Amino acid sequence: MDDLKALYEAGFAANFSKEWHANYYRAVEDVHTLPEAAWKRPDFQMRLWDIDEVANIGLGRSVNVSSAASDPAVIDALWEVKTLDLPIVGKRRLWAALREQWAAC
Repeated sequence: MDDLKALYEAGFAANFSKEWHANYYRAVEDVHTLPEAAWKRPDFQMRLWDIDEVANIGLGRSVNVSSAASDPAVIDALWEVKTLDLPIVGKRRLWAALREQWAAC
């Protein structure tokens, strides 16, 4: 049993964490940097709701979001939240924290 635990910790767990952080960072970067037209496209909206590094948290994929992902009112509301004019200090802290987490991988 100790061999199995050692294999898990040295192989899977260590690599999974690094890969998860890298993929999560890329997903957040995509959500942050896409222009409005691309962000509001149906294929991106489904991806937004189905990003592994986010969708597997909490209820995961057990909730069907296809209606929300194609509802213009929901998409517009999400875009509005995404583009809120937050104080620059908050934005800098957020991106600094994300970069710090990325560097720790």
